Amino acid sequence: MDQLKAPQRFLERVKQLYLNPDSQFYDTIEFKDGRVFERYSQPQRVGDEIVGRVWSFRDLTERKRVEMELARLATATEQAAEAIVIADLDGRIEYVNPAFERISGYRRNEAVGKKWDELISDEYHESFFQELWRVLKEGRVWTGRLRNRRKDGSVYEEECSISPIRDQNGVIVSYVAVKRDVTQEAELENRLRESQKLEAVGLLAAGIAHDFNNLLAGIKGFAELVTLDEEAGPKVSAYAEEILKAAGRAADLTGQLLAFAGKGRLLSILVDVNEVIDEVIAILEHSIVRGIEIKTDFRAERPFISGDPSQIQSAILNLAINARDAMPEGGRLTFQTENVHLDETYCQLHSLDLGAGDYLVISLADTGIGMDEAVMAHIFDPFFTTKAQGQGTGLGLAGGYGCLRNHHGSIEVNSQLGSGSTFRLFFPVTAEETKQAAPSEGRLKLTSEERLLLVEDEEVVRNLAVKILTNAGYRVTACANGPEALALYRDRVAEFDLILLDMMMPNMSGKDVFAAMKQINPQVCALLMSGYSDSNLQEALDQGVKGFIPKPFRSKQLLQKIREALDTTTSPVERRPQSQ
Repeated sequence: MDQLKAPQRFLERVKQLYLNPDSQFYDTIEFKDGRVFERYSQPQRVGDEIVGRVWSFRDLTERKRVEMELARLATATEQAAEAIVIADLDGRIEYVNPAFERISGYRRNEAVGKKWDELISDEYHESFFQELWRVLKEGRVWTGRLRNRRKDGSVYEEECSISPIRDQNGVIVSYVAVKRDVTQEAELENRLRESQKLEAVGLLAAGIAHDFNNLLAGIKGFAELVTLDEEAGPKVSAYAEEILKAAGRAADLTGQLLAFAGKGRLLSILVDVNEVIDEVIAILEHSIVRGIEIKTDFRAERPFISGDPSQIQSAILNLAINARDAMPEGGRLTFQTENVHLDETYCQLHSLDLGAGDYLVISLADTGIGMDEAVMAHIFDPFFTTKAQGQGTGLGLAGGYGCLRNHHGSIEVNSQLGSGSTFRLFFPVTAEETKQAAPSEGRLKLTSEERLLLVEDEEVVRNLAVKILTNAGYRVTACANGPEALALYRDRVAEFDLILLDMMMPNMSGKDVFAAMKQINPQVCALLMSGYSDSNLQEALDQGVKGFIPKPFRSKQLLQKIREALDTTTSPVERRPQSQ
């Protein structure tokens, strides 16, 4: 009796049975050491007379242990965060747990009886399933990622492990799949890969852009000088114009690559996007095909954003050109602007990499041929194009996408084959609502009395700039590097009205040269020029550089920037060091 968990209860039950001799009884007895026995008792009769009681005891310890393990396993399966699916040898579902219901949207009674592959997205080839079943039928475990389809039709990605279930003889009788929803992880991995790809493209673009644009600056600049030379005949001038066009396209290609990679030059001024769209439309009108109607719907009460107007115009123009090309038989292209407030829910539902806040939305909607999902998945990839060879670089939309990222914005695309496309560009808005006046591009004022110090390491660009500036009446002193220019400036600081600095030079960058010159003369007036720029440009502008000239430049652009910088001070005295 001392081995029983409840000896008193055992004795009371025995007494009750003897007080009721004709009763039958069944229960279980638990021992302190964990054993469990089944107890059964019934009266022993001889004829109609009860002469005693029969007792039988059976050890249930192992069965109870197995039952408890099964109950624990069932509870774990039902409460597991991972989806668990059991299927027969034909892949027909026999069991799913609540996690599967939660992830897939199918109720248990809806899933049981379906074939496994009915719930997998239709993007897999038959050979994929053949390989999967070959692995399982060989008794091996299959692991990998699957893109499955929810009940509502949406696709999600899951990490899956499918194992054979064997009976006591080692025969496979069914299969069990343990699956974890990794949709968010997959999206983060895709973003990381995209970021790494952009970084690689950016490093490549940055590595070639400076040297490439220096070469283009020489080609464009001297070709332009030929077109301006009165002694050049019309035939030579025509050749020079073709050189200018080709060099311009090459410069655009580099700029688009840099923009896509987030390495392009980025200025930060107040931009009226309605005016930018008007400029884009003016450009389009020269190349628009007959039958295409252009409409505007400017709803934004505050159409201002802080950004780089050239990048924004390029992004909108490239989208507009693609819309034009998508309507070979004519149609309608609508530009729309509006101010919106986005919350976190909207951004997540529309896969916008944005936070809650106020945005200016620029929409371009066309009635063209549209795109299918396969094309939409790659439209922002660099060099991807559906146009015929020679008709597109595949960098227009990629550069536009880069522009959005540079401005901390995002883009949303809706399109269907035969139903046109709509691109929505989201830009964070600025609190400022007053537009800064753009510099006038009127007649250039040429003043021969002003003296310039040119610092450029590339001989071709240096010679070109000297030629353009001296032709315009400026007196120019040229240096090939920063230390040489700094030594010259220290000795002759009072002679120069403006310093023209290349941004990227060996030994000493243009930004560093400017900082050193500012120590000598706090009133120094300087411009930076480069074929590639990064955050150093904005830092230099913040430190007092008057402006930036992108390479390759046209002569008018160079002269205009110099004139604007010189005119920001009222007299040469203010640009030179004051006597102590």
